[in-house]
Amino acid sequence: MPKYKEIYLVFPPAEEEGLAIQHGVLHFARPERLWIFARMYQRGPSMRVADVLSRDYDGLIGRVGWKGVAKEVASLPYPVVNVYGGEPMAGLPQVGVDDRAIGRMAAEYLMGLGFERFAFASVISDGYAIGRAAGFREALAEKDFKVEQCFEFNHPLRGLGQPCAHWLANLPRPVAIFAVNDLVAEWVSEFCRVLKILIPDEVAILGTGNEWLIAESTWPPLSSIALPYEQVGYEAGAMLERLMSRRKKTKPRPPKPILLPPEGVVVRQSTDTLAIADANLAAAVRYIRENACNKGLAIDQVADHAAVSRSVLFKLFRRHLSRTPHQEIRRVQIERAKRLLAQSHWSIDRIARECGFGRDSYLNKELKKHANLTPGQYRKQFRRI
Repeated sequence: MPKYKEIYLVFPPAEEEGLAIQHGVLHFARPERLWIFARMYQRGPSMRVADVLSRDYDGLIGRVGWKGVAKEVASLPYPVVNVYGGEPMAGLPQVGVDDRAIGRMAAEYLMGLGFERFAFASVISDGYAIGRAAGFREALAEKDFKVEQCFEFNHPLRGLGQPCAHWLANLPRPVAIFAVNDLVAEWVSEFCRVLKILIPDEVAILGTGNEWLIAESTWPPLSSIALPYEQVGYEAGAMLERLMSRRKKTKPRPPKPILLPPEGVVVRQSTDTLAIADANLAAAVRYIRENACNKGLAIDQVADHAAVSRSVLFKLFRRHLSRTPHQEIRRVQIERAKRLLAQSHWSIDRIARECGFGRDSYLNKELKKHANLTPGQYRKQFRRI
C-alpha cells in the first residue's frame, strides 16, 4: 500500500483568504500526491502549539503572525510553511504576497485617478501593514506626493467610533484612502456613511484582498486589489513537498521567501471617479479609458472629445498627471491585457487584438518593457488556478 503523508492546515474559520489558500494547497496535492489533511481553526495570527505537538504530522501549512508563537512553531519536529505575510519570522519558510508591491499598486492606481491627497487606514499590530504602507509611501514620494494622515484600527473594533469620525471629518478633501485590507475599507466606508461624506466624490476608498462578500455588500461597492491567494496555497504546497523530501537529511537553511505580486485592481463604485479639477482633462482621461482598446485611437480624437487643441491636451496631461496622452493610452491597454492574461483563456493573439495592440508581437514588446515579462510568462505567473 502506498505511503500517505499527513498534512496539518491551520487557518481561521470561514475567512475568504484562508479558504483560497487551502484551495490552492489542495489543487497542488490532488490527484498526484497521497496527502491526508487535518485542520485546526485558529483565531487571529496565533495557534495553539500544544495542539500541533500532540501527534507527529509530516508537515504543516498555516498562518503564524506572532513572533513568540513563530519560535515555538519553528521547533516542531516536521517542516512548516508560513503563509501569514509580513516579515519572515523565526526562520520559518514563507510563501505570501508582496506587500510593498501592493502598496505601490494602490498608489499608482489612486494617482491615476487624479487625486493629490492620500491617506492610509490600517490595523494595529498586523505585520503585513508595514510593507503595504512603505510601498504606498514610496510610490507617492516618487511623484512628490505624501500620505496626509494615517489611522489604525484595533481588532476587534471597539471604542474607535469617535477617533475615526474625527479623523475622517478632518481629512482635506477630495482624498483617496488606501485601506490595508477589505475589512478596514468596510469600516472606513461605514463611518463615511454616518458622517454623510460622499463616496467616491469626496473620499475614494480602495481595499485590499478583493473579498467578494465584503466588497459587494458594502455601499457603494468597494474597489479592491486582488491578491493571488490560491497561487500562494499552490506554492506553499510545492515548498512543503520540497522540505519534506529533505527532512531526513541534515536540517537545511530555510528557503528564500516566495512573495507573489498583486493581480490588479478590481474597480467598483468606491473609486469610480476622476479627481481632476480641470473638466477638459477629466473628459480626455475618461474618453481614453473607455476607448483605449479600440484599434487606432488617435490623440486628435481625444483632443476633439475634450474640446481642446492637441498642444493644450499634452500640457494638461503633463501638468496634472505627469505623463503624456500616449502613455495613458498604453497604460490602459497594458492593464487590460494583464487582466485578460490572468483571468481568461483567450489566446495571446486575441488578447493583443482586443486590447488595441493589433498583433501579439506588439503586446510582447510592450509587456516586456513595462513588466519585464512576455505575455506567456505573465500568464504562467499570474494565471488564477
